[in-house]
Amino acid sequence: MSHESNARPSPDARSETFADLLARRFERRRVLRAVAAAPLFLALPTAGCRRVPDPNIRVPSTSLRFDPVSASSEDAVRVPAHYRWNVVARWGDPVLPGAPPWDFHAQTANAQSRQFGYNNDFVAYFPLPEAAVERGLLAVNHEYTNAKHMFPGLGKARPSRDQIDVEMAAHGMSIVEIERGEDGGFRLAEPGRWNRRITADTQLLLSGPAAGSEWLRTSRDPSGRRVAGMLYNCSGGKTPWGTVLTCEENFHNYFGGVESLPVDDPRAADHARYGIEAGPSDYGWESAHPRFDVGRE
Repeated sequence: MSHESNARPSPDARSETFADLLARRFERRRVLRAVAAAPLFLALPTAGCRRVPDPNIRVPSTSLRFDPVSASSEDAVRVPAHYRWNVVARWGDPVLPGAPPWDFHAQTANAQSRQFGYNNDFVAYFPLPEAAVERGLLAVNHEYTNAKHMFPGLGKARPSRDQIDVEMAAHGMSIVEIERGEDGGFRLAEPGRWNRRITADTQLLLSGPAAGSEWLRTSRDPSGRRVAGMLYNCSGGKTPWGTVLTCEENFHNYFGGVESLPVDDPRAADHARYGIEAGPSDYGWESAHPRFDVGRE
């Protein structure tokens, strides 16, 4: 499975930031609120009135100042001048108690399920109350896997059942406790008493209005209230009350077998809308786990 894209980075990184977009959105909301309130003042005399700037309105700003790094194909980590980088956690680093040291040539699903996952995406930092700037929790999405890079000698061949299980264990999320070292950089804390690993097979409880829906009922859980794991978790966010949100995308890449459904089966049309195509899935996990074969599940 390749996650390559035709998208090319802009050689000029001086484009709008998310903070710019957010500031404009809040300004738009302020204007809309003012427009909505306007009818209340239509009966008032307006002669001689002029707009007075509101000193209480502040435009969000940042104290970060740096020269953007230009686009490059160099196989190296490049940061702006006067900045430095350090590795906080790597694929295969021990996360849970008893996790073995990572061995690239002898990977197992059991080991990977207790080690830091593969391909990071969304990252969130949660300061711990007793040492907010020195210690905290890092929540990291592990979006997808590249089997050809994970397993020596695999090349374009399909992964084996054992390798598929390793891939599944490398998906999901890691929650790790980190601390600031003597050099000022962060590192994994030992022991990490709050550490947790969520994989593609972790049992998750559903709540809210969707729980129990017939669309969520499977042979593994007829109640529709439990799901197995997370896949392709890309974006995420922090809630005001200190919890983390993580969001799946592109789930259709994991499911195959749609061509075995009867033409008049309503599920066939639903799967087609989501982009599940005939033939094997991109990952081929349905060859090892029936839950990824939509014709059987």
